[in-house]
Amino acid sequence: MLLYHATRDMPAIYFLSEGKKTTPDKCIHIQSLQAKLGPSMCQQILVLHAFGGSDMTSAIYGHGKGTLFNSLATNCRLSCFVSDLQNQEATQEQVGKAGLQLFLTLYGGKPSDSLSYLRHAAYCHLVSKSLGKFQPEKLTPTDRAAYYHSLRVHLQAVEWKLLSTSCLVPTDWGWMREGQ
Repeated sequence: MLLYHATRDMPAIYFLSEGKKTTPDKCIHIQSLQAKLGPSMCQQILVLHAFGGSDMTSAIYGHGKGTLFNSLATNCRLSCFVSDLQNQEATQEQVGKAGLQLFLTLYGGKPSDSLSYLRHAAYCHLVSKSLGKFQPEKLTPTDRAAYYHSLRVHLQAVEWKLLSTSCLVPTDWGWMREGQ
């Protein structure tokens, strides 16, 4: 959130990243990191973080934030989909389509492919080379799973962007009330 919200006119902002037992703590100067990443990546960072998994969104098996970061950094076409995912005015249909395109890219598909096609191809590949236990978590997500993941990413990214939890209704974006 600091990379997205920090501006040049703010005083210097530092983030302390605690190291593990064998690595030292790191002090990161946010404005310097913004300069290294560039304004485009800093504008996309909220979606990148939510899409790759956060406290409110699930992680994507086998695809960390680094993979998604590299996809966004090397494919300019994806920035319009990221914009849809953090646009407060986007419809569920726009968000679903944007998320689908990000998933297709993440799993190596073409814009004309479908997740169902990629899932079937991955299934055939995994079954043909599997000597032991089949691992379904390695499959591409279903269309519906991708759709609902995209809705939840949208909700989270908009909340982080606007620094507000009252701008969108969670039940409109893939969440359900307990007991429903």
